[in-house]
Amino acid sequence: EQQRHHRYDREAVLASIEKLGPKEHFSLFGGECLILPLKDVEELLSIAYKKSGHSGLQTNGALITPQHIEVFAKYKTHVGISLDGPDELNDSRWAGTVDATRKQTARTHWAIRALVEKSKEFPHLMPSLILTLHAGNCSKDRFPRFVAWLHELDEMGIQHINLHLMEMDHNAHT
Repeated sequence: EQQRHHRYDREAVLASIEKLGPKEHFSLFGGECLILPLKDVEELLSIAYKKSGHSGLQTNGALITPQHIEVFAKYKTHVGISLDGPDELNDSRWAGTVDATRKQTARTHWAIRALVEKSKEFPHLMPSLILTLHAGNCSKDRFPRFVAWLHELDEMGIQHINLHLMEMDHNAHT
């Protein structure tokens, strides 16, 4: 397997955070913030918590582990999860192969359920969702499954869902 290398300029990030006011809130997002080692994520969430009494991050959720959830509980971290739906409705979040994509989607759905369960003890852990709407999840034949899934999320207790319309940077031909 190919070794992944990710650039993270810790000193530059810490310097940027230091410029924030004493009560200014910041969140981790962009790309996939949980690709950082857990100790780095915890350091940043700790700083956010010390500044404002809470922290936040936006993720696709696939890398969340029970250890992450414990850190999120500790630093009053609100977790936003970006996805497009269950199973094949999330295939636009391609992970290289259909199998890898579906496994990543399953991990995201596990994380949602785990956060919902842990929110019974730590209410701030109830995740919010950003769902991108496109032909892959809202076409005429897939829309009923999408709506049924929204009902499942509602039954789980998820109250904050933002819908994002897919933006096209070129003319689509159908």
